[in-house]
Amino acid sequence: MVRDDRHAKYLYEYLTHPDVGAVSMVLEPDYVDRDYLDDYAAYYVSCFYPYDRFCKRLHFFKEAISRQRFRKIIRGEASPASLERFKKAYLGFIVVRPLPEAMIGRTQLKTYEDDGGRRQYTAIRKYEVHLVGITLSVKSMAFQEQDRAVAACATVALWSCFQQTAYLFGTAAPRPPVITADATSSLYHRRALPSNGLRVEQICSAIRQNGLDPEVFPQQGITPSLIYGYLRAGIPLLMIADVESYDEQSHAIALNGYSMVDHRVGEERLYSGPDPAIDYVATPMRGMYIKEFYGHDDQIGPFSHLYVTMPTAKDRPFTMKGSWKIKGTDVDATITPRQIVAPLYRKIRLTFLEARAALANIVLFAQRVLALYGFDRNAWDWDIYLTTTNEYKEDLRKSSLLTHARRDHLLLKSQPRFFWRCILRVGATQVMEVGVDATEFTKSNPVFLVNHFDPVFEGLFTAQVSATPISETFHPHLRNVLLREHRAVS
Repeated sequence: MVRDDRHAKYLYEYLTHPDVGAVSMVLEPDYVDRDYLDDYAAYYVSCFYPYDRFCKRLHFFKEAISRQRFRKIIRGEASPASLERFKKAYLGFIVVRPLPEAMIGRTQLKTYEDDGGRRQYTAIRKYEVHLVGITLSVKSMAFQEQDRAVAACATVALWSCFQQTAYLFGTAAPRPPVITADATSSLYHRRALPSNGLRVEQICSAIRQNGLDPEVFPQQGITPSLIYGYLRAGIPLLMIADVESYDEQSHAIALNGYSMVDHRVGEERLYSGPDPAIDYVATPMRGMYIKEFYGHDDQIGPFSHLYVTMPTAKDRPFTMKGSWKIKGTDVDATITPRQIVAPLYRKIRLTFLEARAALANIVLFAQRVLALYGFDRNAWDWDIYLTTTNEYKEDLRKSSLLTHARRDHLLLKSQPRFFWRCILRVGATQVMEVGVDATEFTKSNPVFLVNHFDPVFEGLFTAQVSATPISETFHPHLRNVLLREHRAVS
């Protein structure tokens, strides 16, 4: 049964990949897993078939561990150096549930190596694991396979996301039966258990019940840059997508990382524009450098690859390809994002799209200045991502791009807890950055911070601002902020 299980095959290939390099395994034969125990109490205990309540837990290590060495370690007879090597060799664990078709329970495995910074697994956290009295640790995002009784794909994707939001925002990390109950408490179309999937409204209900606010982005607004803007902050995203040749309801995947290369993989196009005859190409942003995303796909496995295909025509969304195959073939199936659901702390009010809209005039001014420099749109891009004041000030302390006076001013100045950091780059060089307050609302003119890193660009930019008359689209508050921040820099 294990030999033919697709999850087991995926996990074997994952663990034996050179970037993970599992060599040894330690088995806990009678393990009580709290997540499975909740599932057992909620559903399986009342079944006629006598399901077992005990699981097995498999621990993996990247160096050979003999029985003799393991005995010495657990008896406390190993040297400190040997014990430390044992801990550093730890790669995580897989819980094997006593279920006939959903064996893979809670799984926490080390990610692949970053490959020189290309791979970025941002929505992960450190987990402590206890094995025979020894405390081990692994950085991961928890994964499990859906069992179609207590948890369908959206439930387990939410469960993975809540593991990370609990770490980020101090909210709860409910188990699948609780997530299903929260999702179906007020909106349902059939019995809650066994679960056959959740609608978007039910997903949002579960997020709200967990003390977070759901932000839903429809297909027309989804771009790689939008996904990157949240993932860069460590916020996991629930992607609801259609899989080619599969007629069932859309599939849910918990996104947790991305691969960014040093060249553009394609153009980000707006899904629609006011004139259908025009092929709208969006403002260049960092999403054009993203080659693939990573996600927990309960039908595939943890950290599965989702290779990005940029649209080649107007009114087309970007798509992905991964481990899914068109039914009955070996051809990769196209995965089309339909909605992105972001589980957000309630003080994060301004979305990526609203932050991008707040930059509209600044982008236009910058584009004019760059044209004066002789740069075309292939030479520059905007890096827009959510951050916190603590993370920003930590970066400031290490930065040499600003004067000591400016750095001191920013380090000592109070700032919103969450804001969108928007960096204009020409090639690898930072030219300017803008802060957009994420705790504000759309019509509140949320731009509060501007830093220039090139004095010539700064002079031309402020000249553009000064020469532009106030209008409905260029608010006096924004003009004042841009000029005031310029004087603060000067």
